[in-house]
Amino acid sequence: PKALCEADYLFSDLLIRVLIVFEEKGSGSTFASRRIVTKFLEYLDSAGGFRCLSSETHVLRLRTHILNLLMDPSEQLQQAALRCLTKSKAPELQKLKENLFRLASESTFRDELTNFVELLRSEVQGSTRELLIPILMRLLYGKTLVKSGGHQKSRRRAVLSFFESSFSQEEIDEAL
Repeated sequence: PKALCEADYLFSDLLIRVLIVFEEKGSGSTFASRRIVTKFLEYLDSAGGFRCLSSETHVLRLRTHILNLLMDPSEQLQQAALRCLTKSKAPELQKLKENLFRLASESTFRDELTNFVELLRSEVQGSTRELLIPILMRLLYGKTLVKSGGHQKSRRRAVLSFFESSFSQEEIDEAL
């Protein structure tokens, strides 16, 4: 168990360092660096996450960097980050897991965006909404950066319309 905890800490520390470098490159991130980060996240997902990270600040740092990956336009990277975020035992996220993955997918993005408007109005309240908003905003921001598909302008317009109809000004300010 002690060796497992040390391995968890070392791997999480390495992952945080890789994510920091990736974030610093920003939009200049290459396909290779996206692929490396995706592989790290896939490994983390297949290992079932970290079992014994005791430092709350370390876990929060890791979660923050994984949340920031949602702002990348790469569908594969967004889905890998979502898999890590939905691994948590938060039942609020488990109910919306499939919806989030459909939102991250280019093929179902528009339909799910429409579906989320209704979900946010009727079903998502309180702590679920607080947990979901930072994830949604980052994911949607990443979708506005997608340059393929030829519909960038209409996608951006749809995302901005979603923001306006689904979030209060306080929620937007808090998430930013």
